[in-house]
Amino acid sequence: MNAKGFTIDAQGNVTEDRGIVVFEHGLLAKDGDIPELFRANLLRSDEDSSISQLMDDLENRPMSEEDNAAVDMGRESALAARKAAQLAK
Repeated sequence: MNAKGFTIDAQGNVTEDRGIVVFEHGLLAKDGDIPELFRANLLRSDEDSSISQLMDDLENRPMSEEDNAAVDMGRESALAARKAAQLAK
């Protein structure tokens, strides 16, 4: 265990209970702490994030004619690929 309380292996890498490396030694701060990015919760999931809001907006808006045409084109392409695969057998 290092000075910050993290489990480490012989090379100084932070590991989980099963010995899998979570952070390599070179990524740790001089005091043995994990990278700031992970300590500051910058990667946490946030329901109100702009990406979540964008996805909600896309899911809740009515589909345009262009959207419907794109879906139809994708569907036709998938059917053609399925037919080609069946013929190739």
